[in-house]
Amino acid sequence: MKAEPVPTATTPDPSVTVTPTPQTSDPGDNPPTDYITFDPIGDEATIGYTALGPASGESELIFDRAHPFQGLDFFCVPYPPVREEEVDMTVVVERGDYLSRIADRYDVTVEELVRLNDIADPNLLFVGQELLVGEKVPAGVGPQAMGRGITTEAVTIVQLRTRLEELDQLGFGTETGDLVSMFEAFVGIVNDECWGLHGRRLDLRLVEASALGGTGVDLDTLRNAACLEATKSIPAVIVLNASGLVGTASYCITVDNQTAFVSSDPQPSSTAAAADGRLLSDTFGAEQAMELMVTTVDQAGLLDGQNIVVIAPDTPTQAQSVEVGLTDTLRRLGHNPAVHLIGCEGTVWCRTGLETAVARMAAQGVDVVFPTLNLVSLPELVVAMVASGAPKPLIVQSAFNQHGTDGAAELVLRYGGPEAARFYDGAVFVSHLDTGRHRLGGYSLQAFDEMCNDEYSRVTGQARADALQRDDAVYDTVARTCAMVRYVARALYDAGPNPTRRAVHEALGALGPVDSPGMLPGSFTPGKSNRPDLVQVLTYEYPCRHGSGYRTFGNGPGGCMIPTAEVRAVN
Repeated sequence: MKAEPVPTATTPDPSVTVTPTPQTSDPGDNPPTDYITFDPIGDEATIGYTALGPASGESELIFDRAHPFQGLDFFCVPYPPVREEEVDMTVVVERGDYLSRIADRYDVTVEELVRLNDIADPNLLFVGQELLVGEKVPAGVGPQAMGRGITTEAVTIVQLRTRLEELDQLGFGTETGDLVSMFEAFVGIVNDECWGLHGRRLDLRLVEASALGGTGVDLDTLRNAACLEATKSIPAVIVLNASGLVGTASYCITVDNQTAFVSSDPQPSSTAAAADGRLLSDTFGAEQAMELMVTTVDQAGLLDGQNIVVIAPDTPTQAQSVEVGLTDTLRRLGHNPAVHLIGCEGTVWCRTGLETAVARMAAQGVDVVFPTLNLVSLPELVVAMVASGAPKPLIVQSAFNQHGTDGAAELVLRYGGPEAARFYDGAVFVSHLDTGRHRLGGYSLQAFDEMCNDEYSRVTGQARADALQRDDAVYDTVARTCAMVRYVARALYDAGPNPTRRAVHEALGALGPVDSPGMLPGSFTPGKSNRPDLVQVLTYEYPCRHGSGYRTFGNGPGGCMIPTAEVRAVN
């Protein structure tokens, strides 16, 4: 018997309505003539999402637009010097503290603590005891060297870039634009037009990691080597990644090497907890993303009495996240999913055991499938399911493994052709993204996205990406890199003239409301390391019924992602 969901304190607004989409083609991406789309969750408004609040109207977040790095007219503005104050480099010992824990917290060594405080017995501390964790910096002396990566002249940050161009070898390249150029452009604005950060420049370095793996070395090992280069060889105060970086590298950066990491990927909750505030994600956490996905479709009744299958990769950390966020949530809600673990063998290709899994689904029947494979492996799964002759199931996904974008969905069409895309048509995505909103009536350009793309075009001289006629992801990628660099600049500004590494990391985790692509409400606060405050339901359409779609296939139509329900607040 299906267990009753645990009631929540708030329920969505039952007055929200949606209208089915007329099944005729729209001549182009013309918002005034676009149709209201069909809600895949039901012909009426879905209600009762677990952990979701009511449909959201205007954002209630309050932004300080006078902040030099939070305006909407320019990326940043020059600001007067901040009055320097004496930096307090002391900490009070609390119950349960010991020297190694304090050293980890403030990014110093135990030996340094012993020397600074003239400690005779490192094993003997007293509650209430005041310890120096660094040399005091008097006011008015200007920028001082404050530790690894913070010199008198610069603060070092690293763009850790996954070489997505390697995917072109497999026919899975996606046009996101030149990420190196984007990060350099926005860092250049900070340094050259806004006087840097309290007298220091941002020293941007580049570290690259393979997207494929193989050649005798597994992908996770290669990514951890990139982590060590960024955090030890350079070393960075903050590492940024906008091109995807899964596996244990985030643990290597934030926990093993006590460096802040701003990621575009869902990160495991275990890593976020161990990172002590140093891990920020521009999306939901890995388990959180999947739990929201499951509870959304469950509360809509789409899982009642259905044969449910979970397809999971054996990628380090990802298999555990799928077990906790997806499989355990399904079981807690009274469902009994079949789980198929697909081997990736240390590469981006997850295919070991895939044929067996598909054969079992075809033989036993499947009504709902939750595929959590990466962008390269998912299309092969869809093609195999088509070839099996099994009836088309409901496919449900989240932003886990970077799904929910036009570019990700287009890979199914590119790899499997129109037959695979028709099988994928109707797939439901529960995500923080608002992909495809520009295809709907009433869409208006968002000030932050426009500012970022204007500034990037101005600085680089490159043609500006079109916000409405999108056949690539450049417009969104510019806004995403723009947002990440602003997170860094705001944190360094807020941390003051002579911050320690730990002070920078704490300022980064306490930014509060932040601007992001689409200007969907999001924030970083102590204890909240995942930016989104809203969840959105999307549907994949093939052929696209809201314009020409995202890229066409040969002479045929393209597909597209469409928002199909009101955004909901995440409690």
